[in-house]
Amino acid sequence: MSGPKLERGDVLPLVRRLSGAPDPLVLYAGLTDQGRRPDTMLLESADAATGVGEKSILLPKSMLRLEGRGGVVDIAVPEFWRRWPKALRAERDVAVVDLLPELPSADFGEELPHWLKYCFVDGKYRLKWGMSFTTRVTFAFGRGTSSPEVLTDASDPIVAVLPAPWYAETKAMGDMAPPVGKQFS
Repeated sequence: MSGPKLERGDVLPLVRRLSGAPDPLVLYAGLTDQGRRPDTMLLESADAATGVGEKSILLPKSMLRLEGRGGVVDIAVPEFWRRWPKALRAERDVAVVDLLPELPSADFGEELPHWLKYCFVDGKYRLKWGMSFTTRVTFAFGRGTSSPEVLTDASDPIVAVLPAPWYAETKAMGDMAPPVGKQFS
């Protein structure tokens, strides 16, 4: 597997082989070459090059396409690369979004700077009191949507915005000055 030339600071997920994905299930990874690799797992293990002996591929946005007898489902995780580790994979008849995947070893993260490795302890995760995170996952069912469309929709969701005078008149967002002329347009 080959990837693009990598520069310092590029985001590098690791791509590893999975075993046991049966026919007719085929897993597509949203990679630069359209990701047509069967039985693939996308694992974002860091925001810098990792994985001795493994090839890395630049993947700023991540998704899976699962095809089977029942149809197609695309699964997109827009901020896959920002909060790691994460993994997307297929196991038998299910797709798995690992928000906190099993760490590969007890010394995972040892090479990271101290401000990044506090949550990895002896191959387990540690969250500090009050820590939380939110991960958005988008599912698209059916054959009508292409992978690039799903990635775009997941990364840039539609946000309804009403005309500015409505906010001022209804005070739905508190006291706001109404716009004057083309102000804020």
